[in-house]
Amino acid sequence: MVPKTKMQKKIALIAQKKKKKKNRLASIAEKSGMQPQHQSQPSLSGMQPQPQLQPSLSGMQPQPQSQPGLSGVQPQPQLQPSPSGVQPQPQSPASVKRKLRLCIPPVPLDRTEEYLLVSQEKLLVNYKEKCEHCKNFTLDSSSVTLRLGAANRITSECRYCGEKCEYWTSYRYEPHGKFDVNMKLVEFALENNGYKTIQDMEKIFEMKIMASSKFFHTAKDIEARGIEESDKMLRQARELVHEYVAREQPDSPEVKDIAVTCDGTLSNRGFVAKFCILPVIHFKTGLVVDYELLSKYCHVCEKNKDNEGDWYTDHEPKCYKNFEGSSPAMETEGWMCLWKRSVEKCKFRYTTVISDGDSKAYSTIVNEKIYGEVEIRKDDCINHISKRVGKALRNYVQKKSRKGSLTQVSEVTLGKIQEYYRKAIIRNKNVEKMRKAIFAIIEHCSSTDDDPCHELCPEGVATWCFFNRAKAVGKPAGSHEQHVHYPIHQDIKADLYAIMRKYSTDDLLSRCIQNDNESLNSVMWNKCSKNMFYHKDRLHYLIAKAITEFNMGFVHAQGIVPHGKVGKIGEEQDNEKCKKFEAKQQKEERSSKKLKAMEEERRHDL
Repeated sequence: MVPKTKMQKKIALIAQKKKKKKNRLASIAEKSGMQPQHQSQPSLSGMQPQPQLQPSLSGMQPQPQSQPGLSGVQPQPQLQPSPSGVQPQPQSPASVKRKLRLCIPPVPLDRTEEYLLVSQEKLLVNYKEKCEHCKNFTLDSSSVTLRLGAANRITSECRYCGEKCEYWTSYRYEPHGKFDVNMKLVEFALENNGYKTIQDMEKIFEMKIMASSKFFHTAKDIEARGIEESDKMLRQARELVHEYVAREQPDSPEVKDIAVTCDGTLSNRGFVAKFCILPVIHFKTGLVVDYELLSKYCHVCEKNKDNEGDWYTDHEPKCYKNFEGSSPAMETEGWMCLWKRSVEKCKFRYTTVISDGDSKAYSTIVNEKIYGEVEIRKDDCINHISKRVGKALRNYVQKKSRKGSLTQVSEVTLGKIQEYYRKAIIRNKNVEKMRKAIFAIIEHCSSTDDDPCHELCPEGVATWCFFNRAKAVGKPAGSHEQHVHYPIHQDIKADLYAIMRKYSTDDLLSRCIQNDNESLNSVMWNKCSKNMFYHKDRLHYLIAKAITEFNMGFVHAQGIVPHGKVGKIGEEQDNEKCKKFEAKQQKEERSSKKLKAMEEERRHDL
């Protein structure tokens, strides 16, 4: 028998893996009672007919409704409360999908047309339309007689009756209103570089699209309409949260006590920002219920600050500035505005807030006693706590390095300790288990072959600790130098223990909860970059649109259910977070199943 080459062995191994996967899928299908899918012959159209379904949020399958109501949401399973009284969010993609299901799909418009980019010459030569006078297809000599932005008026003369007919290449929202194509182009430009985007399109397509005066006039209407739609969405979100709380607490009063996350974000990096945005997110549903935009800059005021006269009297109602003070102080002022109007505007009391661990805004609203004798409790965000741990570690290294008494510790090692600290909190719901996992980081990284310290590390074949995993399997563990990738020297072990003790107290760990605001911030700053300056109206519009998409998803934030390729793109954007989370979860499950299979195999051998 001729020996196989390396390539032949590799091909055979891949084929064997594919065969095993196919058999495994077939066995799963048999157990679940499903018939395996076979590829069928293509139809004349090249596609198999699909069953018609009602469109659902973010492209998900429609969910059966057991009880009629505004939200149509199924009751969620009860979660175990944390020591602080706030229920932790489930770590599954269902939390993202559940938020999208809370929103009602808007009614789609009747039209299902799409826009095309067509050469003017091709359009006029092949233009075929019925004459509105004699009803014959005899129109000829088509020409563009008027341009209004990207909408063109085409005039044609009928060869049969000699009459002229006029048609527009886009429809209007109203009989004499703005053209749809112009509104869409301006909306696209507002989410990019403004009028410069229109100018770039004019250069590329070699066509005149829109004058700057027309652009800014249309942009003002779009901004006002977008903010108005966002306000409607927020009112709907509050109603949904009211229903959710009433379902969990049937005897609750009209003004509901809820847990929220709130974290201000500045429009620019550093402490020179002119705008600050503070969204309030309901902790359990993940819906934004209110937000505040503070501005300490107005272009008109800046331009006329040296002028005398009564110009400010007329300008005051339209002034963009609504805050005086430093940039860091804007967050405290924003918290005060949101908490003071929560009862009257939203029918909520924010009695539990999840925010930055060293937030000055929290102490301010507590001292003000906004809700009278009702206590406002604060829980800490995991991300902020882990950042404080990383800062404490780096300060310790800097201090020791100046004295010249520190064994070298790399920046990568400090970053990994910070990351492991965060994972230790996320993966454990019990304070004692959190603390044990945190101290296991120091013990594991400081272990050596002469002094292995793995008593605090998880045991069994499914553990991340190589030493305990090898011990469970019954094999030699191997060298610590090879397996401990981020070692800690014994000289600094005691000092790192002291730092970790400070950040692993019962009070601190019991208040650690994940924060949804970081996710919303990424959506907002993807729409409006921190490296660009925006005036308040445009920034307000972009923030409002980002919040609408965060609550409802991309598809329904547009106000219609898009069709064809547009709908598919929107659904992909809505499902992107879910897909990423599911892929990560499946990877962890596969790893866990593999380790469990190894353990079962070892038991079988014994």
